[in-house]
Amino acid sequence: MNDTSLPHPHDPTLLRWFGWLTTGIAVSAFVGMTITTLLGVAARYLGLRGVEWTFEVTGILFLWTSFFGVIVAELRRENVAFTFLVDKLDSRWGRIPAFICSLLTLWLAIELTRSGIGFAARSGMAPTPLLRLPRLVQILPFIAFAGGIALITFLRILQGLGGKAAQ
Repeated sequence: MNDTSLPHPHDPTLLRWFGWLTTGIAVSAFVGMTITTLLGVAARYLGLRGVEWTFEVTGILFLWTSFFGVIVAELRRENVAFTFLVDKLDSRWGRIPAFICSLLTLWLAIELTRSGIGFAARSGMAPTPLLRLPRLVQILPFIAFAGGIALITFLRILQGLGGKAAQ
């Protein structure tokens, strides 16, 4: 069973700090999303006008909750992983496919970050439909997610190369 407490004692200081930051953002976004959802539902049920903005804010906060939640899950090593092949190998041989998968994950995360930054440059200042906020509020959580996964994976690769045992 995995220890679900943040931070892990063997993680580098940067990952520990990053864990607390991302957890704070994810929890704040979740609380905000819950409040705006309930406000929107109550307004619709009671027939109140002028709170249509809650649905747009809820959608934006859903993105922040989802993407930062994935970062928190990865930091806690709670993301889904198919390790049945690696688990069958002894620890020496199991490290090779794990290392290759880590490199592929790092490459994908870097490419997603690069793509997200490009998308933000092209569309980030376009307004959202109702509140006319910059669309960047919807793109930033994706960029943070991809960059966060790249950072976590890179530091874990360095940790593995340094001889520290994976948790």
